[in-house]
Amino acid sequence: MSLSVKTLLENHSRHLPSDISVRDPQYFGTEIPRHDDITEEIEYKANLAEQIKETEEIAKNEKAEKAALRAQKKKDAEILAEAKKQAETPPKVPTDT
Repeated sequence: MSLSVKTLLENHSRHLPSDISVRDPQYFGTEIPRHDDITEEIEYKANLAEQIKETEEIAKNEKAEKAALRAQKKKDAEILAEAKKQAETPPKVPTDT
């Protein structure tokens, strides 16, 4: 539905609600460039692809570090459980008769 400017102003001055939706602007953390030349766009895409590769490599390394840390914690928990188990059972003393 589209209204003319005149109709919008008349409705506004009469305090009549309009069915026009106002969209909020979206803000991004980085500037989105406007390219004047196609070569700039190609370079920009190549740069983005390189950044994606670097980010994926960092994420892969962090995931591997977390997996290694989980494995170490699991191993430590198993050692602790084994130590508790051995501490709970009294040592067997051989009986010499």
